[in-house]
Amino acid sequence: MQKSENIVFMKLRFILLHIGSLGVFFVKFKLSLLWLFMISFFIKAFGFEAGYHRYFAHKSFKTSRIFQCILAFLGAAGGYRGPLWWAAYHRFHHRYADTKQDIHSPSHHSFWYAHMGWFFNKTILDTDFKRVKDFAKFPELVFLNKYHYICPIVILIAMYFLGEKTSLMGSDVNGLQCVIYGFFLSTLLGLHTTFAINSIAHRQTCLGVRRFSTKDMTRNISFLALPSMGGAWHNNHHRFASSARAGFYWWEIDLAYYMLKILEFFKIIWQVRGVPAHILAEGRLIIDHRKIT
Repeated sequence: MQKSENIVFMKLRFILLHIGSLGVFFVKFKLSLLWLFMISFFIKAFGFEAGYHRYFAHKSFKTSRIFQCILAFLGAAGGYRGPLWWAAYHRFHHRYADTKQDIHSPSHHSFWYAHMGWFFNKTILDTDFKRVKDFAKFPELVFLNKYHYICPIVILIAMYFLGEKTSLMGSDVNGLQCVIYGFFLSTLLGLHTTFAINSIAHRQTCLGVRRFSTKDMTRNISFLALPSMGGAWHNNHHRFASSARAGFYWWEIDLAYYMLKILEFFKIIWQVRGVPAHILAEGRLIIDHRKIT
């Protein structure tokens, strides 16, 4: 068991993240800042969805020790805490999804607790390495897990120097603007997008679709598919969690999976797990049945 950081500092960072994001109303907008926001948002989203979620939690592909460290860094840079901490509790979540033992089910907790309150629950702040023995053997991952807050600090500093010491963003863009758009706003919206998978995609609501009759309450939330890089195809995911693909069918946009296939082509990752044919056939039968009825 790895001891966690101080809960007060965690909450303070989260509050400052919201306050810092309000800076968009006080600094001059430039189109280059929008591009910076989008690039920063999706890089960190990839680190979380492909790294924390599909790799560390579900082992849906294999990669080198170096690249798994890069994935851990990118995920931690998004403010999701340590990769081993997150993977350990996500594995626990899948085991008890939407039961009383689930740490963030909206079926047994309030909407806001399921959305982000669980993230600051003192009883689950420590990392239980017994649940992630497969990755706890790597000292660099254990280090990043314990000192995960270093990663967003590195990104914050990099954003400042991007605006102050280079002309890449334009001559009239400064470091503060880059920090607000490239760090504060992109991190904040990335976190809330991920939190929404818990609070919305596990809820009995008309917003989503239940294709598969899983034991939980999961739904596919199509309008979150793009910003979550495919993570919002959540009912699909709970039907076969070890797949590297959450958007099971061609019309279900899954940006993380597309990126993983590119990485597979360049042999940066390998043994990318797909969706079994019988599950795809099962889903198609359900779709056809709904069309008929």
